[in-house]
Amino acid sequence: MSVLPLYAGAADSLPAPDSSGFRPRPADAHAGLWFDRFIELEAGARRLGNRADAWIASLGSACGSEYLGVREVTRRLELLGSLGGKWGVFSTTWNFATGLGLPHPLENGFAWHHTLGVPYLSGAAVKGLLRAWTSGWSDELSAEQRQVREREWFGGDADSVSAGSLIFFDALPVAPPVIGADVITPHYGEWYESGGSKPGRPESTPGDWHDPVPVSFLVTKRADFLFAIAPRLGHGTAVDADLALSELEKALDYLGAGAKTAVGYGRMLRDPEKERALTEDPVERAMREVAERDYRLPNHVAWLQELQRDAGRWQERRERAEVARRIRVYMREHGCWRADESEPGSSKDLARTRQVLEILGDDQA
Repeated sequence: MSVLPLYAGAADSLPAPDSSGFRPRPADAHAGLWFDRFIELEAGARRLGNRADAWIASLGSACGSEYLGVREVTRRLELLGSLGGKWGVFSTTWNFATGLGLPHPLENGFAWHHTLGVPYLSGAAVKGLLRAWTSGWSDELSAEQRQVREREWFGGDADSVSAGSLIFFDALPVAPPVIGADVITPHYGEWYESGGSKPGRPESTPGDWHDPVPVSFLVTKRADFLFAIAPRLGHGTAVDADLALSELEKALDYLGAGAKTAVGYGRMLRDPEKERALTEDPVERAMREVAERDYRLPNHVAWLQELQRDAGRWQERRERAEVARRIRVYMREHGCWRADESEPGSSKDLARTRQVLEILGDDQA
């Protein structure tokens, strides 16, 4: 087994291959880099072939850092607030995939966000989807009205230098997505590859004597995406952005986004409950999610353990201090704050109180 030459040395520090023959991706590894750069091939091979399922399984199911994702989404919402933008959370109803045409030994590529390491939909793709819906599918406008809306929202044609009145942002997951494998079974692979250059040959002629060849590829199994549109300064308005988001909601429901939409991929429905969750105070939301995840532990114990994790939800000093202050309030309200050995309580309460005070440091107001 070997990885691409540039990364061969790094393989020595990675987990050993499991029973499938592949190294499992470490939980904190960038899934996009792992997929694109650390793929392991037999010597001299250019494709994975029938080993594709095992390779995809080695990627794991969840991808992306929860901490980085929350931070990015929080910043996005702050930016949209300052621009007068509109946003919504849309949940996939089935598989979602983008970048299948990218070159890869799996024979189907995948588009990853470069820094977050998660599936995403580029702002250009969001704009293209809404433009396709506006020009060819929306039946609420006349042909002339559609042309006017296209020019206003998306800009002029190729010969025009005018920009549209709206800004389209990348669609990002609000929580770590779940990835996995799907399979297609083309019957006429030789016909698609060389039918034009080798006419008349049995192997390159479509017919019922060919056997299907299963091809596994990576897809997003479940994800909740934040879609956002903002008015361009001096051109669009919040009303335009709101109307565009409403039309985008229809496009995601009826057309779908990404690849293979003809078979049902990429359909998404708006999720008001997840939108309400995003409008919560981000620290409060994160603390609630940690408590729900570690429901077997007392809340303050779960929060302290998360603070102590190297890759925990709260990395920045300001956030850690705010969480520690809230833990202190919680512990006082529940009678488990023990700032002094002379106070009644368990030794564990004393140790946890000291942990909180250590995190707060000089910021104990």
